[in-house]
This record gives sequence, C-alpha cells and structure tokens, in this order.
Amino acid sequence: MRITQSLGSQARWAMVFLAALALVALSMVSWGCDSDFGMEYADEGAAPSKAADQAGQGEGGDIEVAGVAMGSAISAEKEITRPTKTFHPDDTVYVGVTLRGSASDTHLTARWFHGPELEQIAKTRFRASPDGLEITEMHIGETPEPLEVGQYRVEVRMNGEIVEVRDFEVVPEDVELEGT
Repeated sequence: MRITQSLGSQARWAMVFLAALALVALSMVSWGCDSDFGMEYADEGAAPSKAADQAGQGEGGDIEVAGVAMGSAISAEKEITRPTKTFHPDDTVYVGVTLRGSASDTHLTARWFHGPELEQIAKTRFRASPDGLEITEMHIGETPEPLEVGQYRVEVRMNGEIVEVRDFEVVPEDVELEGT
C-alpha cells in the first residue's frame, strides 16, 4: 500500500515538475520570439512629450540617430522614396530611422497617436545591432482597417529616449496629397 501511495506522490510531483518546466519553456519561447517587438495596438491614451535627444547607447557601443524620414513608400534598402506628411486612409505610413555607430542591442520604438487628445493607437518596436550606418523602418497602416481621417503624431524613441516627434495628417481619398 505504501508503494502505491509513494508512486502516487512521486507521480504528482513529476506532473508538477513537468508543468513548471512547460511554463518555463513557454516563457523562454515567448521571450526568444521577442513577442513584445513588432506591432501592437493600444487602447490606453498617453500624450507624448516634446523632448528630443539624438544620442544614446546600445549594449556594447555608441550609437546616434543620424536622421529620421517619413513617407508613403520605401526602397529595398529601407530608404523613404516618397517623402510626405499627408496620407490617404489606405496608405502605409513609414518612418525610416538612420542609425550611425556601433551597438549590439539598440531598441527603437515608434508610438503612434491620433486625434486632438493624442490617444496612443499603436506601438511599433524594433531591435537593431548596427555597425556603421543602418536604416531601420517602422510603419503603421497595413491592416484591413484604413486609417481614420485626422491628425496623427509619431514619437520615435531609441533606448527609451525620444529622438524625434513628427506630426502628419490623413486626408480623404479625394484630397490631393502634399509633400513634406
């Protein structure tokens, strides 16, 4: 009888151990896939600050933002080929961030805001490890739902520090687009 109880207890402990191991493995897979990088849409509102700091440090080096461009088209090299600050609802809004320097782990974030209250509608995250000059692109608008007509703002951060704030507008399809 004790052997059965002992096996039952051992089996329960084994199941608890396997469940804990599965949770750890799931956490590692989620972390390894960088599930918090990419695009996420937010319901909470947050107004961006206006500060701009163009120097920063990634892990293992010095890095700076050499430029930020906005437009409705990009090249294979991630350069903005159609610069503009006015878009149609079905357009994709691209922000190209040129990094200069060397760092092994640089975090870029674009926070996207809409409306007079600057409600945060999305956040795009990207991890870069530049060595020299590198362009990174982040975008909004590639969803089944078109962008709403109105005023927008994008706040670009590098390693948590704001490096650029850009305002742009989405206009109805029948309105001619303006350049920068």
